[in-house]
Amino acid sequence: MLISLMNKDNVIISTGGGTPCHYNNMELMNQNGLTIYLKMSANTLVSRLRSAKTDRPLVSGKSPEELYGFIISHLENREPFYSEAQYKVKAKDLNINELADFIRKDIEHPQFT
Repeated sequence: MLISLMNKDNVIISTGGGTPCHYNNMELMNQNGLTIYLKMSANTLVSRLRSAKTDRPLVSGKSPEELYGFIISHLENREPFYSEAQYKVKAKDLNINELADFIRKDIEHPQFT
C-alpha cells in the first residue's frame, strides 16, 4: 500500500505505528516525501489509546498497566526507525492547525538567518 501511494502529489499519509519498521519503509518514505515523527510519551499514548473511539486489536482488553508496558516495549523497538524521520516534533499537546502551520512555514518555506 505504501509503495502505491508514493506517486501521489499533495497528500498526507498517516501510517500505522509499525509501518516505518518493516522492510525499507522509512527509507522509502524519506526518499519520496517529507517525514515527521510526532513524538509522544508513553503516558500520553496510553491516555490516547484508552480514549480512542476505534478498536485497536493489539491493545484491546489490556489493563492500564499492561497497556503501559506494551507501549514502552514498542517504543523501545520502534524508536530507531522513528528517529530516521526528517523532522521530530514533540506532539503531546500539539494542535493539528499548529502542525499544519509548522509544515507550511518552517518546512516548506524555511527562513534562513
